Amino acid sequence: MSLLVAQSNLFRSARWGLGSFGMRFNSSVSKPQDDMNKFISGYLRNEPSKSTAAPAAGLDSSLKRSIYSSSPSKASTESVSNGKKTIRYVLYGKFTRNNTHVTLCSEYQRVGPGQKGIPEQQLFVEKLRAPQEIKIHCSSGRLGFKGTQQHEYEAGFQVSSRVFSLMEQKGLLDHKIEIVLRGFGKGRQAFETALLGKEGTKLRPLIERITDGTKEKFGGTKSPSHRRV
Repeated sequence: MSLLVAQSNLFRSARWGLGSFGMRFNSSVSKPQDDMNKFISGYLRNEPSKSTAAPAAGLDSSLKRSIYSSSPSKASTESVSNGKKTIRYVLYGKFTRNNTHVTLCSEYQRVGPGQKGIPEQQLFVEKLRAPQEIKIHCSSGRLGFKGTQQHEYEAGFQVSSRVFSLMEQKGLLDHKIEIVLRGFGKGRQAFETALLGKEGTKLRPLIERITDGTKEKFGGTKSPSHRRV
């Protein structure tokens, strides 16, 4: 009988000892987790965290300074107007079987007073992909071509020459230019001829990239049948 009592007391003491060890173990494990939760909540509220993860906070502040810098570099020669610093130009050419469109857009970055009132999310997105603003647009219809003449070679050549001339008149040849071509109408060959001719003499040295942005059908629904005449 005394042996059974001694075994039960030993088992009870071992169980309580294991329980206290488990409590100590759980408390030691949960402490780093609590610190991490406090750090995450403080980071989401944009408050200084008391965690020991100082490099992450320093990286976050440096990232914000680089994204939301309010003054352009003194050595920069970029043109700034209305809080928008022009980065480069993009020349779009859309050549369909019915018309020819040529558009010049400027990619810009907001600086100084141009950032006021703009949400931080939008500023971050604009840092990844610069917004664009239309500077010049011209089509064959604007130059007086009507009906079936709008998609002809001559209309495309006149539109391209007109845009190149306006770029020179308005002083829009002060940055690098990217050209994006879409479609395979007759105006495309006319655009290339004007670009390689005397009309594009001042434009060619500024070209940094030429992209074919024609969309190709892949999957999807059945396309309408081709017209037969």
